[in-house]
Amino acid sequence: MVFGDYLNDLQLMKAGKYSFAMKNAQPEIMRAANFITRFDNNEDGVVRTIKEFLPTIFPSS
Repeated sequence: MVFGDYLNDLQLMKAGKYSFAMKNAQPEIMRAANFITRFDNNEDGVVRTIKEFLPTIFPSS
C-alpha cells in the first residue's frame, strides 16, 4: 500500500498496485491512484485506511 497527496508522489502512485490518493490530494495524484481515501491527512487518513482496507485483502480465518 502506498499513499500520496502531492506531485512528488506521482511515480509512487503509478508504481503501487494498492495506491491511495489522500482525500485532499492534488487532482493529478487522484487520477494516478487506484484508490482515494475517505479521510484526509488531518483525519489520520493513512492509518484509518490501512485499518479498513487490510481486512479486505487478508480476511481472518
